[in-house]
Amino acid sequence: MNIYRYVLASDDGMAPHIKNGIVTLATCKPMIRQTASEGDWVMGCFPSPNNEVVAWAGQIKSVSTIHDYGQSFSERDDALYVFDSNGNLARIRDKLPHYHKLFDEQRKDKKGNVLIFDEKQTWYFGADGRVLPTNLHHLAARGQGHRVNLRKPGDLANLIEWLRTQGAPGIIGKPRHDNKSQCQPCGSPTPKRRKKSRC
Repeated sequence: MNIYRYVLASDDGMAPHIKNGIVTLATCKPMIRQTASEGDWVMGCFPSPNNEVVAWAGQIKSVSTIHDYGQSFSERDDALYVFDSNGNLARIRDKLPHYHKLFDEQRKDKKGNVLIFDEKQTWYFGADGRVLPTNLHHLAARGQGHRVNLRKPGDLANLIEWLRTQGAPGIIGKPRHDNKSQCQPCGSPTPKRRKKSRC
């Protein structure tokens, strides 16, 4: 099983999405969503200089196509795309119009799959992030993109053991950011000027 780690630059409850106690990753992080499989783990860390602080971590319970997720989980805010009459993924009209308005953002959203996380094996700390123990500092994500390498024997078992010392799995804290003030999880501001997405 892999441990995908990345910097969660902007945390507004959309990517990962935390509605009704269920954690999903349906937008942003296209490379993780393209390659991660059931049983793998994903961990989001705070930006520098607090890279050793974990915002959330969880194990993938199932993987869904974007269209199937859009149909089966239509009540979730991150279920934004379904096939149109031509068989192309299209944005659901009038759903969260403020979120990922730019073409490049939507192009990245439509890559990969939707990751649905195991409620019994997922911790979302949000603004109440938790510092990794010293023996796991090498797992902290830094910079852009994601990391899967630089693991040591026993890392996964140690990570799970540490997470369980942080309390019961579930939605523990609130998002660090207000989703009304940012162009959601990419962290690009909402102003009129165009700015490249950081997903």
